[in-house]
Amino acid sequence: MSDILLIGKASRLLDEISFFLDSSSYHNVLVSPDEINYKLLNLNNISHVIINYEFPTFRGLDCIKKIKSIKELPIIIITSNKSSEFKSLILKSGVNRVITRPFRPKELVELIRH
Repeated sequence: MSDILLIGKASRLLDEISFFLDSSSYHNVLVSPDEINYKLLNLNNISHVIINYEFPTFRGLDCIKKIKSIKELPIIIITSNKSSEFKSLILKSGVNRVITRPFRPKELVELIRH
């Protein structure tokens, strides 16, 4: 079973994603942006990173750069920002996928599987 690193402030959305991933045979670990270094260096079985790009004071691009400097992992961003400029900026930063809310949890699991 691979680990999925969920980054963001604890929220109903991340709780729902966590529940759905667990029920799809993925183990997930919820961390705040401040814990990224520790978790990436100490969890060996991480296959994907999912970032909730919605909470105040979150420096998302810095977070993405930090992840990429430690390990090369697929990164999926969840956001409600539907702007093509935002999506382009995020994808240029090294993110693999951007999912806009609302979305179906099944869609997220399919992205992880492929």
